[in-house]
Amino acid sequence: MKNTLFIKKLKIDQTVANDMVITVYEFVSTKPGKTVYLQSSVHGAELQGNAVIYELFNYLKEVDFCGKIILVPLANPYASSQKSGTYTHGRFNPVTGDNWNRMYLDLCSLDQEQGGIDFKKFIESHGEKSAQEINKDFKKVIRKGFETYLKYHRDYGIDENKSLFIELQRLASEADIVLDLHTGARATRYIYSPECQEDKMKDINFPHYIVIPNEFGGAMDEASFMPWFKLSENFKKENIDYQYDFESYTVELGNEEVIDMDAAKNDAVNILNLLHQRDVLKDRPKVKKTKQYKCSLKDYKSYYAKAAGLCEYHIKPGEHFKENDLLCSIYKMDRLDERNAVTEIRALTSGIVIHQTPSASVKKGMELIQVFSNPVTL
Repeated sequence: MKNTLFIKKLKIDQTVANDMVITVYEFVSTKPGKTVYLQSSVHGAELQGNAVIYELFNYLKEVDFCGKIILVPLANPYASSQKSGTYTHGRFNPVTGDNWNRMYLDLCSLDQEQGGIDFKKFIESHGEKSAQEINKDFKKVIRKGFETYLKYHRDYGIDENKSLFIELQRLASEADIVLDLHTGARATRYIYSPECQEDKMKDINFPHYIVIPNEFGGAMDEASFMPWFKLSENFKKENIDYQYDFESYTVELGNEEVIDMDAAKNDAVNILNLLHQRDVLKDRPKVKKTKQYKCSLKDYKSYYAKAAGLCEYHIKPGEHFKENDLLCSIYKMDRLDERNAVTEIRALTSGIVIHQTPSASVKKGMELIQVFSNPVTL
């Protein structure tokens, strides 16, 4: 029997002129299984995730799978419409100046009257229950947390930085796997994974992985995994063996402002490989195994411009370099007659270039390159 497709239109914001709506596609199998949630374009210029969702949408119309898969392309239409000339600015809220991807709600740090999670109470009532029952009931607690938060703030209104992102969190709250699709400005493909998922992350089959602390920093992946991580930690304090079955990642898909459908096919296959490994898909996709490297967040280093000028990059995203290799040169066009007309930026260690600023025109102190310093092979 074919999978069932549900299409929902959700009003998530409004301007003076009109309402803003996101489209949610839900594929539901006749077979029980995990729920998977994917969203893209929280930052307006980060478009490749939409191409990946397009590939996944067409694949899921025919393939046999278990559970439910939720696809949300163009998750932040407000950001996608922020154009200046030909460039899409949509990384920051133009009213408040806040990063759109730092606006999610941390249910673990809120007071209970605002929707915070009472871990002690939950464990007292679930210490004897199965992991399956715990997982099901804890999702209900998370969803209730959002309802309580909205109710608590109803009289005075919800901060515009929260209204959209609480809705996205509510959509993701029923999932067992959450993938937030992004891009860099000019970047390779890489994954942000918390330390608590380090043994699972490589199943996505991406080349590069940044391992971040098990902490909340405002992003969707952190907002998603932190309640489950905290639940597990609280069970440990009570000497109860509970292994949660949840994963969330930020998935970085190359350069902003472009889509590449050929690359999207490969990106989709790599994501489908994860779903096969998690028993969502029966058939394994044809994956071309890539060489994988990881780096801890503390070793994910940035090089900054030591002078203003025009910057030429000598190492591309995804390329390896050795200590003392020339990473970039900054040309000071107002000092061509001087000996220091060119400033060189050389590598302090061996590593891999992950991300570059896209503009050749840089000011002193601007971040130029982000790199894996002394990466580890997986």
